Amino acid sequence: MDQNEKHELLLYRLLNLDQNVRFAAISDKDGNLLARAVRPDLQTILTPDETKNFTKWTSEAWNLRRAHHPKLGMELYNISVFEKVRRATFALGDDRLVLATIDNKGGMMQILDKILNLVLYKDYTHD
Repeated sequence: MDQNEKHELLLYRLLNLDQNVRFAAISDKDGNLLARAVRPDLQTILTPDETKNFTKWTSEAWNLRRAHHPKLGMELYNISVFEKVRRATFALGDDRLVLATIDNKGGMMQILDKILNLVLYKDYTHD
């Protein structure tokens, strides 16, 4: 299975973890989108260009916080809460990030735990 197939499989699994997961993407450490997926029955809130910019900013902020990892430990995830959605960012190894947009309908901690378990602890390349 090549890297693109692994990314697609992870995104598919992320969208199917919970009905409130609206969008999922994988970026490199520089914020370049490598793969993205949207729940089929929903419209995205941001345009593709806005998503690219937001991903770049998210990556830059993540990289700035990495300076504190020696003292605080590795950052597991970061969450931004907006009126309409929540955006969570997770490390995927040392060189990639997983971004997920989640509705504000509740169950947030359970969704974050599911995503964290999938991204950090499960080998998503095998079933």
